[in-house]
Amino acid sequence: MPQGINVHDLEPVPMQCPSCGAYVHRYLDGCPWCGWSRPSLYSPVVPRRSKRPADLPTTQAELSNWLDAHRVPAQIKRSRLADGANITPGEIGASEAFAGLALGSLTDENGDFDWGALNAGPARYFALMMGARSDAAFKLLTHRYFGGLPLAPDPTDVNLRMSGRNLILRSTNGRVLAEIPPERVITAHASLHRTGGSSWTGISFGHVIYFPDHSFLGGALTVVFAGENGATLQFSVGNRDGLFAKKGPAEQYQDLVQLIGGLANMAALARQSEIGFPNYARELGFSVEDASSTAQPRAKAAAGDDLAASLRSLDGLHRDGLITDREYQKKRAEILARI
Repeated sequence: MPQGINVHDLEPVPMQCPSCGAYVHRYLDGCPWCGWSRPSLYSPVVPRRSKRPADLPTTQAELSNWLDAHRVPAQIKRSRLADGANITPGEIGASEAFAGLALGSLTDENGDFDWGALNAGPARYFALMMGARSDAAFKLLTHRYFGGLPLAPDPTDVNLRMSGRNLILRSTNGRVLAEIPPERVITAHASLHRTGGSSWTGISFGHVIYFPDHSFLGGALTVVFAGENGATLQFSVGNRDGLFAKKGPAEQYQDLVQLIGGLANMAALARQSEIGFPNYARELGFSVEDASSTAQPRAKAAAGDDLAASLRSLDGLHRDGLITDREYQKKRAEILARI
């Protein structure tokens, strides 16, 4: 796992392996399928916890009025309204998105925005929208589950669907084999898989009996995810056998990897922004240094991170023309005086 991830970036490292096309979680420092490696880039930022007012907006119009009521600067207001322009009120997750945009428009006494709320709300909304797109693709095929889950060792025909916020693997007789929050998907990979062969049932034409060949070189999908106790689990699905079963070519399964990866990446951003880097890493089963064993050094490091974040935020405000040169120099001196 990389030592540092920037919570502010949607994709601080490439989501997809450029070598084999697998989805690779942002906390992994390489592709587990082909060995491609990537460097860690940034230090993790733990989101600030905001008090949530009772009057948070749920629509674009309410957001505009809310920003006016809280005297948000015009340029910040324009930016937040632009961020919310593609959010449809009433859809699942929309109220969280507008609330996040509202909370992320206010600054604290240090001039810092609530980046956690600003990222979490819209990211969760767009993850749910991507989930709906993924579900439309999942409907095209009924899959064959090859195994991998301890509680479901036997192959069976399954459907892969999105239900609410979760990815559901369900047998065709209705049994749920796995229910996975997308932020717990660690990696997903597409591969080639041959199904079928010559039929055991012959078709007679006069004195000749034909045994139809329904073999098909198509695709398969493997999803690796973190279970409730942090244990790593996985399942694999591919094309069903049979002469009349719908089958997907390899590229269709690669498309599923891209859909699941995009959904999982956006959900990962939302989850990290909601609960912070250490808690989210533990949910995935990654080891995180125990804060109690190094309380003093970590406290000093956190203070340094806060100062650096304040300076970055101030630089951004100055770059965007939201504060004057004089205000910038004054505030910068105040921040540096805290070192």
